[in-house]
Amino acid sequence: SKGISQLISTIVCISVFLLLIPFSTDRAASTLGLSVSGNKEVGSSFTITVGFTGDESSYAGYNGYFSYDSSLVRLDSITKGNYTSTNFVSATSAGSVEDHNTTIPNGSSLCVATFTCLVAGTVSIAADFTMATMSATDVAASASTSVAISAAVPKSSDATLKSLTISPGTLSPAFSSGTQNYTATVSTSKITVSAAANSSKAKVSLNGVQNSLVEGTNTVKITVKAEDGSTKVYVITVTRISGPTPTPTPTPIPLPLINY
Repeated sequence: SKGISQLISTIVCISVFLLLIPFSTDRAASTLGLSVSGNKEVGSSFTITVGFTGDESSYAGYNGYFSYDSSLVRLDSITKGNYTSTNFVSATSAGSVEDHNTTIPNGSSLCVATFTCLVAGTVSIAADFTMATMSATDVAASASTSVAISAAVPKSSDATLKSLTISPGTLSPAFSSGTQNYTATVSTSKITVSAAANSSKAKVSLNGVQNSLVEGTNTVKITVKAEDGSTKVYVITVTRISGPTPTPTPTPIPLPLINY
């Protein structure tokens, strides 16, 4: 019995000793991160970038899928993240993505999913991924995020100009926002067209003819594109003549009546 007691005492001591030894074999938690960016209003698109962080220096591949309410958003595409690979495959209709036989550095973004907002509301988007380590051990990770979709703000349809001038030269008739056709006569091969849109959200573009005027008739077009995509085109018919630009004939002013 004395021998048995000594054996039990030895086992207890060894057990206590082992409990005091810090183990280094615990694996750090694997983390799947979702980063949202873009315009989150009805009719617009936003992206979700999926990133993965684990305790391996690199991974051999992955497969994953997205789940979401398809009545609120539409998945348009899934593209590869910021690592190098030739085996990336995605299926937008199924919301799935995978890669294999590659090297993905730890901390890389795996993929970028693009969604279009369909109706206002809050949608929860979840991602479930399984990473393959270099030792062929699978590591599972998941994450989810909520995206608040707002109603679309009405876009401006204003495609008018608030000012239009040329140099050298004078527009005829004088500029008016509602008038889209003008004429001018110059003797130079180039004129400067200054045009400002009435709406700060509209964009103005020229067709470039003003930079290379030929002798005779030239058509300079100024296109104004409103925020909602509608357009209006202002036209300046420029006549280039040889020699100096003629001075416009002044309009006679009637003399006032004088009573004697």
